[in-house]
Amino acid sequence: MLYRYGRKTKGYILLMKRHAFTLIELLVVIAIIAILAAILFPVFAQAREKARQISCASNEKQIGLAIMQYTQDYDDTYFARDFANNQMWWSWRDACMPYIKNSQLWLCPSNNNTNTSGPNNLDSSYAIDDAGGHFDGGYNWANRFMKLAAVQEPASKILVTELRWTGWDDWASPWWGSGGWNWTTGYAGHQGQFNLLFCDGHVKSMKPTATVANGFNMWDQENDSTVVDYSGQGGGWTKVDYNAAMQDCASSNP
Repeated sequence: MLYRYGRKTKGYILLMKRHAFTLIELLVVIAIIAILAAILFPVFAQAREKARQISCASNEKQIGLAIMQYTQDYDDTYFARDFANNQMWWSWRDACMPYIKNSQLWLCPSNNNTNTSGPNNLDSSYAIDDAGGHFDGGYNWANRFMKLAAVQEPASKILVTELRWTGWDDWASPWWGSGGWNWTTGYAGHQGQFNLLFCDGHVKSMKPTATVANGFNMWDQENDSTVVDYSGQGGGWTKVDYNAAMQDCASSNP
């Protein structure tokens, strides 16, 4: 220790010896910062993804309100997934636009699917659930249309899901079979879950396999079985094992 005599204090003052950080001390500090970063960065990433998931769910909620308004204007009847009108190919998204008027609602902030379609050039992050073929489209609205009353359990039946692949208006079609690449086009990109709009208007985030849990099929609005044989209805439809289909979807969305 060093001492210096102070004239004003008329006594000796203790002087502390100053020294710089050693290399080991600097390495310890850097190591601590690296450990904290490794712990906190994944947490921040999860928080950002959660915020995107909430924004996506809000989009689906607004889409659900638009669909409800549409059905009220058309005698409690749903639209087709796509249709031709004035030599232009429209989708169910275009049918919702008069009730939404905000094209940004069709883009999930987590989904890099930026393909647009239809006369309104709408993004295709969301697809109608056409598992049972109840939203089959056609030229000049020629095919059948499903009534609201046909859905016996609207709180348990899916209406709109998230889509990975570009260019389609629907997902879970009856001609896809039990598995294969078609089912991998579903987008469960929110930490292995996708937001689902149900027929009663509520939105829920679920893992693909949870939609067929306990032997109940949430996809076909008029059929509760997880294995459905559509082949007798023609149109190239086939038998679908939704358990296998959801496993394929889950495997493509780790």
